[in-house]
Amino acid sequence: MATCPRCGATIASGAKFCPNCGALAGEPERPASPSAPPPMRAPAPPPSAPPPSFTRPGSRATRETPPPMREAPPAASAAARPEGSASKGMPAELSSFISELEDWARLNQSDARHDTIRFWVLKVPAILSSASAGILAINHLETAAAILAAIATTCILIDGVNPGGQLRNAHVRAVHDLRTLQHQLVNDWRVGSLRGNNTNSLAAELLLKGEKVREEVASALRSAETTFAKSVESK
Repeated sequence: MATCPRCGATIASGAKFCPNCGALAGEPERPASPSAPPPMRAPAPPPSAPPPSFTRPGSRATRETPPPMREAPPAASAAARPEGSASKGMPAELSSFISELEDWARLNQSDARHDTIRFWVLKVPAILSSASAGILAINHLETAAAILAAIATTCILIDGVNPGGQLRNAHVRAVHDLRTLQHQLVNDWRVGSLRGNNTNSLAAELLLKGEKVREEVASALRSAETTFAKSVESK
């Protein structure tokens, strides 16, 4: 009995092939070939930066670098007071007086807005109802036309007995005069400071001037309100 030269198994006499590995009997034993080492992987390339953009051909090639981010400036106050721009060193009494003028100007501005709404709140329905009533009457819709005509008449009567919005112009004028006074006081303070006037004397002079103008504005408002009240009573 022979031995397989490849796997060493026993081969029966007369057999031509190994029953274990199928090798040809009598084939010389081949040395085992060393296993090939695993292929080496190339190191991954470092991440490349995006290609710089250049200007079109014919012009000077320059790389475009994005500008640095800038922080947004703080939002300005919606209602900046005129006294905020006054020079440093203004006495607290004068600064407080200017603040009171601004508060009063805002109240008059709000009253003027309300007077505008009050002026149109009955006139607009009366106009629309009258126009619609005429259109409906042309189309022979007498019932609907009569209803709209009644609504228009009611609005006109109410607005005639109790008219609204008559003091709007007076309030608008007061806002203008008060804002003008504020700017005049601030400007006079700056001029007096540059001239080297005494701080207390200058502030007292400006307070007296401002109080006189404020009384004039108040007198004009009282006169407008009194005139309006008398006109309502006479009706």
